[in-house]
Amino acid sequence: MASSVVSQRQLSQSGSHRPNLRKIPYVIRSRIHKRGRRNCPLTEAQARANRGKSKVRARIEHVFGAQENAPGGRLVRTIGIVRAKIKIGLQNLAYNIRRLVILERAAAA
Repeated sequence: MASSVVSQRQLSQSGSHRPNLRKIPYVIRSRIHKRGRRNCPLTEAQARANRGKSKVRARIEHVFGAQENAPGGRLVRTIGIVRAKIKIGLQNLAYNIRRLVILERAAAA
């Protein structure tokens, strides 16, 4: 009777346990900033990468901060995922309308 269990040694020898990364349709990139250490400052490329990540992070955190500080924004107290999705969608809509009003006022001035 042949065993269907494959040993660790067989896997490492055959290489069949490694996924084929070319089949993945997207590339997963880190959004974590690099950090300089004592006697090892950031390179210019790392500093540029951190600036790019900071631009995205700043915009997103302002949106989440505004939604969290809005009335009813901290907790989603609903029963069921469908109602939770609707509540979050309505909060997003309210944020977008508030943002539109601010942008239109700035354009008119």
